[in-house]
Amino acid sequence: MTTLYADNVVDQYNRPVLGAAVTVWAQDRSALATLTTSGGAPLANPVTTDADGAFSFYAVDGVYSLDIAYGGRLRYRDQVIQVGVGIPLPDSVLLQLAANGGAALVGTSTGNSVQAELDAGDAAVASLQTQLTSLSRQSPARARQLLATNLYLMNNAVGGINIIGDSISHGAYSGNAYTNHWSYLLARSVAAAFDTRSLGFFPLDGLYNSIPALETPQLVDLTMSAGWGATEANPAPYNYPIGDIGANAADIINGKAYSSTTSGATMTITLPSICERVVLLFTKQPGGGVFNITVNGSAAGTINTANATTLYNQGQSINVVDNGKGECVIVLTKADTGPTQINATAGLLSSDIGIADFSKRIAVHNYSQKGRLLSNMSEANVIRACNAPALIMALGYNDWGTNDADNNDTNFNAFKQRITFAKSYG
Repeated sequence: MTTLYADNVVDQYNRPVLGAAVTVWAQDRSALATLTTSGGAPLANPVTTDADGAFSFYAVDGVYSLDIAYGGRLRYRDQVIQVGVGIPLPDSVLLQLAANGGAALVGTSTGNSVQAELDAGDAAVASLQTQLTSLSRQSPARARQLLATNLYLMNNAVGGINIIGDSISHGAYSGNAYTNHWSYLLARSVAAAFDTRSLGFFPLDGLYNSIPALETPQLVDLTMSAGWGATEANPAPYNYPIGDIGANAADIINGKAYSSTTSGATMTITLPSICERVVLLFTKQPGGGVFNITVNGSAAGTINTANATTLYNQGQSINVVDNGKGECVIVLTKADTGPTQINATAGLLSSDIGIADFSKRIAVHNYSQKGRLLSNMSEANVIRACNAPALIMALGYNDWGTNDADNNDTNFNAFKQRITFAKSYG
């Protein structure tokens, strides 16, 4: 049967909107819905709101999706509505569902009943509680109470707290990032709370601003020689290599990597000696090249990026040695012309940790990059981001701004898919 559906459109100030276009789609958005008047005559789709912001139509009972546009912009998309009522269930079925064991009669997408899924969830919670009891006894006393507040935190402590963001989280307009930006302040607070020297991963690139007071230097100073490709059109030291970004960094956890095939190309990282080791991330790939490492001028091993298959976000730990000036200078020098890809991030961490050192595992990892789009992240990268006690997802501004996801269905669907990934794996 057909049923009347009526509603109103108001703006952000709760004022009725005249002339808003309300497009009604079938539930799967494969086609426009068929609308009629009270007399059964065909009604144009989209419908238009009146001076009171009101609109109405008749449609066959069911679930529909609304798009609402006004002021030259799409304001709401995929608003799900119910026209009429669903198919009523017989009283006998309702009684069975309401009785003890009724959940066993309802199926799920996994093929199991709701009751089976609930039982499996209870078993998982019991298992986590057992692990919590065991693990909390191994944790330092001052951290035990904090750890005990979150089962997931306890069982995934190696992941730390991940921040996935764009220039806002990268530190834009904050001035000195270490003293002013919220990500560093959070990292320093967490390190103090858990009595660790792990500050976490942070971007290597600083952020240039034409107003000197708003420039954003990072805690780590980075200097790149020639041989890393085109550079940003900024004055030194902010003329970093453009590197692999956007869709070319879909699997890079921090959204940017530096690439080189130039033998002798160097990458110099100068950092205060406030941590015990630095971890650099890189890509292993077929034919990958080699970096020679020096620490304060002394040889400290190599990074060999060659591998039979491509593996992203691999880690190389380098011990921090103070040079007598409160700093440590790490230089990577390409030893050949094989392709090499180094992530534009560095982890400032405590010394290598054992399985029982849970407090040392907690750190804030700021994997943000200016200009980054959520829609450019691969599913595997979203999974990696979610593999943590907590995820601060700070992407989306550029998807709606520079990528026009508000009006471009392809870009919107790509953005929406990443949100679904995060909800599924978080």
